[in-house]
Amino acid sequence: MGDELAQEIQVGRVPFQGAIDFFQAKQPLPSQAYTDLKHAMHDRAFVIAGVTRQDVLTDVQSLVLTALKDGTPLAQFQKDFENAIAGKWDPKQGTAWRSRVIYETNVRTAYSAGRYRQLMSMTKTHPYWTYHHGDSRRPRPMHLSWNGITLRWDDPWIQTHYTPNGWGCTCYWTASDEVDMEEMGKSGPDAPPPDRLREVRFGDQMIQVPEGIDPGWGYAPGENWSKWPTESPAGQPTREGAKGSWNPLTPGNWESYGRPKELPVDAAKGSLLPRPKDSEGVVATLKQVLGGDQKVFKVGAGDWEIPLVVDAQSLGSHLPLDRARYLGLLPNLLQDPFEVWMGFMQEETTGQVVLRHRLVKAVEVGGKKLLLVAQGNAKGVLEAWESHPLSEAGDLNRQRWGLLVYGR
Repeated sequence: MGDELAQEIQVGRVPFQGAIDFFQAKQPLPSQAYTDLKHAMHDRAFVIAGVTRQDVLTDVQSLVLTALKDGTPLAQFQKDFENAIAGKWDPKQGTAWRSRVIYETNVRTAYSAGRYRQLMSMTKTHPYWTYHHGDSRRPRPMHLSWNGITLRWDDPWIQTHYTPNGWGCTCYWTASDEVDMEEMGKSGPDAPPPDRLREVRFGDQMIQVPEGIDPGWGYAPGENWSKWPTESPAGQPTREGAKGSWNPLTPGNWESYGRPKELPVDAAKGSLLPRPKDSEGVVATLKQVLGGDQKVFKVGAGDWEIPLVVDAQSLGSHLPLDRARYLGLLPNLLQDPFEVWMGFMQEETTGQVVLRHRLVKAVEVGGKKLLLVAQGNAKGVLEAWESHPLSEAGDLNRQRWGLLVYGR
């Protein structure tokens, strides 16, 4: 499947940009096991089960991206993979097996996500989607039984059966219009197959999985990607459209990591600024702090370095006037946080899943003890900045959850 797969995503040696865009937008994320992430979380993060080192993740992600762009065959990818991880990581299953799984899984899901966006753009003219078995060397009986089933694009069955549907699955979907349906001898969509659910263990929880779907694969790669918020002037996602109640999905918090309940208070590095008269004044204040319209900060987080773009217009336009007084403290928070957390959140109305990281710190300035919180998204954009009296530490502790990437 390896060499064939790399060729499949290129037509006439032209890379599939949809697959490249999807994969390139992922953020490296440390993980202990495959079950740390579930479903749409994989649209946002690049993980290798058991790998927590950023350099290993970024190097391997770069190799996969090159494969998507240049059509690197599996054999060459495996050689490059072995060189990239030498002295950094020793896969227990062996480099050949592990590199093949990483290659096939990531290239296949990236291609499928790009294809999902294409299919969604055609729903008005081609509203019918047909499941095709991918002629795997070892066909799954259930996947074979779904071959040729045609449903409307918005049928719920597709959301749990959009391909791939498991490790090594090569099945795919195509779109049809009314003429295509007549040629197939169909007067309308088929009835979806009955969902026979089975209960399986996934990490530390029991989940319901449709029969024929591998645990962790019952979702549509790219479906969550298509819900990404609008872009800022810098070409980066902003908070716009990210409204409603957000619930954390990633387990872990300050207690489970044995972190202190009360944060030590540092002397503030930065000064209080005059209160602006309006939102335009907030933007102007932030431009003054940044030294321009935009600045990229390199957040040093132990073994991790997280780039964060601060855009004066997109961040400053939604900040309260009172909070602008403390913007002079923002650069130091980004350059010297006390803790850095990463985790997934889901909007309860739309189901949108986002990956965010939070930086926290306590400082004393102007005779006041403050709690500083900065929140960035998976595209590396600072989308929220908060400052609270330290007496509200309980509220902050409710936000200290997810994966602890760094803590001093």
